[in-house]
Amino acid sequence: MSKEQLLERIAELEEEVLYLKFEANLCNNNTALIAWDTKTAVWEWDYTSGKVNFSAKKAQMLGYNPDELEPNVFSFTSKIHPDDYESTMESMREHLCGNLSVYEVEYRIRTKDGNWKWFYDKGEVIKRDLGGKPLKIVGIVNDITHRKQIESENKKLRKAIECSKESIIITDAYGNIEYVNQYFLKMTGYSTEDCYGKNLNMLRTKYHTNDYYDNLWQTIKSGSTWEGEFLNLKKNGDQYWESAIISPVFDEKGEIINFVGVKRDITNLKLAGGKLKRRDRFKAIVKSMSYEILKPMNAIMKFSELLLSNYNSFDNIKKYSHLISYRFKELFVSNKDILAISRIKCDEMAKVNSKFNILTLFTELKEFFNKPQFKERRLDLIFIGIDDFWIYADYNKLIRILYSLIENAYKFTIEGSIWVSVNKLDDNILIFRVKDTGVGIPRDRFDLIFQRYFQIYPPPHGIFKGNGLSLSIVNGMVTLMGGKIWLESKIGVGSEFYFSIPLTSIPPILRC
Repeated sequence: MSKEQLLERIAELEEEVLYLKFEANLCNNNTALIAWDTKTAVWEWDYTSGKVNFSAKKAQMLGYNPDELEPNVFSFTSKIHPDDYESTMESMREHLCGNLSVYEVEYRIRTKDGNWKWFYDKGEVIKRDLGGKPLKIVGIVNDITHRKQIESENKKLRKAIECSKESIIITDAYGNIEYVNQYFLKMTGYSTEDCYGKNLNMLRTKYHTNDYYDNLWQTIKSGSTWEGEFLNLKKNGDQYWESAIISPVFDEKGEIINFVGVKRDITNLKLAGGKLKRRDRFKAIVKSMSYEILKPMNAIMKFSELLLSNYNSFDNIKKYSHLISYRFKELFVSNKDILAISRIKCDEMAKVNSKFNILTLFTELKEFFNKPQFKERRLDLIFIGIDDFWIYADYNKLIRILYSLIENAYKFTIEGSIWVSVNKLDDNILIFRVKDTGVGIPRDRFDLIFQRYFQIYPPPHGIFKGNGLSLSIVNGMVTLMGGKIWLESKIGVGSEFYFSIPLTSIPPILRC
């Protein structure tokens, strides 16, 4: 080997050492959720020639085959989202000039199919000429789309909690405050600085006995939910009454790590003795809401902890991301159903009639159940003998009832068909029917099926997911419309749900 070859080889080895050091630094960097394994793509940029060598994984992340992308910087920078482009380029320029020790950014990038992904990109100059001009830059890139989705969902949940009209408090296992929402601050007059780290004892009055508080702590420390009322103190010394639901939050080992309280100011209800029934209604609603919020929230917290503790595994990140997404959807559906139940229970759901053609209603239903999540079930949805006629009724309630019954049929039908029909009875009554070839309902459950939270196949052993509110809402809406609902069913054959609504004459002004 000649002297020139030896010097060239030494330079190559020095370059490899720098690359290995850079790689080691990336492995030790826990500031981002980077799965340092075969899921991570590697790139190398020859600054002088402009050529970029990249691993096949980087192209695959974007939906391309490696040979579909030109080996240059523009192949990738041209796909960066316009809102992220300038900050990304500025970071690279600052690093190339030596003002930043590493190039490290997060940006959105367009995939082959036109969608956007989030990338974490980190690189470092490993070779410069004598004048300090960069010659070679190496780096890694990782798809962090799932992490960004989780961050977005967490922001939404936090926003929902902050906008809540109930006080929400989170404490540690000893009652020391870790979080309060804005409504708590507004109601009590305290600031966040006044609250954080302080014990909930600061709200106490001498109205309740020690035994009252002992019972509360015994209940929640045993893993159960406590519900009751407090006469508490505001910061200015004023007293106020509140209805409260307090529940424990568990870690993955089953240990209690936090308590969550959902509270509502009931001072006016207490002072107005003639409104006690309304207070009792609210307590029932808060109890339901607390349970339905805390159940998926507890799961979200667990999966978030598992996600953070398994940041080195891309498969775990994807798995827990899907579970968190599912729980957020469950939380949204539960809250929507609880709102409907509360409006029915408090007589706040007025009947709003309008004139419409029955075909319009069924056309909207057909379009809704033509979505992919229903079509992939491979069930036949058949609308039988739907005539063209006009009626005067509450369109929104009617379509909600039919939607819920059809969705329920999809949930409990593994294979076969679902039929929907409507018939007039003596021109005074409409009778709707939704029939399926599902698992069926035991006859001794017919009287229970419309009760709130009742589930024929409840968790954890039931295979059909739900919160037990859908049919209760349907029953309430049918009743508000002046109708009746009933069913026929046979195990292993299927179910038929019927409901009737009285026909109201179309006002003369709407006739044409």
